[in-house]
Amino acid sequence: MMAPGDPIPDDHHVAHYLNFGRIGEDGLPASHAFVPRPREHYLSANWLEYFREEPDTASRVQRVRCALSAKITIKPSGRLAVLNVGEAKQAVLDSESKILRVEYRPEPGDPSYTSIGLDGGFTESDERLAMALRSIVQQRHMHEACTQG
Repeated sequence: MMAPGDPIPDDHHVAHYLNFGRIGEDGLPASHAFVPRPREHYLSANWLEYFREEPDTASRVQRVRCALSAKITIKPSGRLAVLNVGEAKQAVLDSESKILRVEYRPEPGDPSYTSIGLDGGFTESDERLAMALRSIVQQRHMHEACTQG
């Protein structure tokens, strides 16, 4: 089993919640979707393969919905963007030669919680890195964050 702070394997996936304001008109993440909010040093996400007993991505995304809804208000207009960890790391490395870190950070009530960060932390000038992450997200990677209205 993984310990807090361990890296998520490259062949695994994480889901990052996007509120309506971080989703473009095309239904994909907006340019600023992967820019941390002020004073945040990483993006919050959930590790899908934590729910290894679930048979498929849809079931794992549902478990993430449950974990998130216990912590935050999830709006029907929100979406979960699913990223392959290895692809995300490579996209950032290709874009800026920076190391993306995707680490397991379980919390009470949210055992699949994960951080997406950079060596040295994000800065306000990391919008190109956010664009690199956005570039690997396709429609099939976007899931409803709320299954009820």
